[in-house]
Amino acid sequence: MPVNTPREEYTEFTPIWKRMRDTFGGRDKVIAAGELYTPRLPAATPDAQQAYLHRGNYYNAVRRTVSGLTGGVFQKTPRFDVPRRVSPWLKDVTLTNVPMEAFALMATEDVMLMGRCGILVEMAESPLTEVRPYFVSYAAENIINWDTTIIEGDEVLTLLVLRERPRRVDESDPFQYTTVEQYRELRLHLEGDALRYTQQVW
Repeated sequence: MPVNTPREEYTEFTPIWKRMRDTFGGRDKVIAAGELYTPRLPAATPDAQQAYLHRGNYYNAVRRTVSGLTGGVFQKTPRFDVPRRVSPWLKDVTLTNVPMEAFALMATEDVMLMGRCGILVEMAESPLTEVRPYFVSYAAENIINWDTTIIEGDEVLTLLVLRERPRRVDESDPFQYTTVEQYRELRLHLEGDALRYTQQVW
């Protein structure tokens, strides 16, 4: 079974997640989906069908609802109680100049829309940055497989497979970028009385 094999629940929710993303995205996304949301008119020519699609109005109640619920959560500015040493890191929790408050807002919006949002805490070990943790967010659609194990009476996440699409410079042209698809496998192994964490990119 290859690493990109999705969990059964993932396959079940994929069309629901797509519908949520498209409706949240607005009129252009709904039109781009074509007959998925707007069935073809009987005997309509392709041009007539396109004209029919583009004449339609779309009231984006999904975006308004999600934005309203997210705004309700953040009516009060969040307060983060962290040790003094950690406090400077909150100004950039992703190493891409995203402060903690903005990251929390984006994650909350995704939870309101999709029902889940993945956050992986990694460690920066580049010589250009200090050794420190940082956050990487994963949309629901990119968390393709997972499994849990009961350890000492607790349900523990022991497998996670994350889909990633990083952009890389084309070797033949330094001004050209290509997008590759890769999968990050995270595992917790019980070895004796200790848990061992491993990570592998496929």
